[in-house]
Amino acid sequence: MGHVEAQPRRYTVEEYFALEEASDVRYEFFEGGVFAMSGANSVHNDIIQNFILVLRPKPRGSRWTVCAWQCVRSTTTPTPM
Repeated sequence: MGHVEAQPRRYTVEEYFALEEASDVRYEFFEGGVFAMSGANSVHNDIIQNFILVLRPKPRGSRWTVCAWQCVRSTTTPTPM
């Protein structure tokens, strides 16, 4: 007989936020999927701090900034090519 695999559950943004609020585990939400994230440890924190120390200095007038939550973002929208 054939084997039918169950499709992974797709979550709405609202369901994801409710799950985050009710759980001690942190989750990542990506394209409807919810994935448990591992906790940070001292090695992880050292790596993040090193990245910030390297990336934080920026040329005067630069529109880029580095934030401690592991994201690099522009303070303005990019100009289309």
